[in-house]
Amino acid sequence: MHEIGVAVIGLKIWTKYPLIIVALALLSAFVTGIVAYTVASRELRRAAEGELTALLEARKAALESYLNSIPEDLRFLAVTSQLREAMLDFNEGWHELGANPGATLRRLYVTENPHPAAQRDTLDHAGDGSTYSSYHEYHHPWFRDFLRQRGYGDIFLFDPRGNLLYTVVKDPAFATNLIAGPWNKTGLGQVF
Repeated sequence: MHEIGVAVIGLKIWTKYPLIIVALALLSAFVTGIVAYTVASRELRRAAEGELTALLEARKAALESYLNSIPEDLRFLAVTSQLREAMLDFNEGWHELGANPGATLRRLYVTENPHPAAQRDTLDHAGDGSTYSSYHEYHHPWFRDFLRQRGYGDIFLFDPRGNLLYTVVKDPAFATNLIAGPWNKTGLGQVF
């Protein structure tokens, strides 16, 4: 190592200056590269954080808008003749099914539904000739379209005695009693 230092010292001046200039230029480029990398990294992180914050705000606004639309939809449904007519029709159809209408409807629209569970809502008429199925065929497409357009998980129609007369999706609680039935302790039972 000492020999190299002596060799540089022993060089003539016109050789030393270019070597010193090259060494300083390399050192300057190295320092500039590190500074540029640090600044660029910091700015990219800030930009990513800004984008995530903007995305979070957009999602928050969309969720607030969706949640605010629910009471509006409830008010709309409460005054629409379609809902009133459907409630009367499904109640009439329920009572015409005999002693155990819930079991009959679960058999027709759940267990014997030819569609897979995720597509039970595509069955409009059970083909049993009942008044309930005729009313279902008439009202179900409207409720299904409303559900899909608004992005709801399901729509439920109850009678005052706690019978779940109608759902779009036909989940396991369909055609049960929310007061005395197996779903009375669930969130749906509590809401009723």
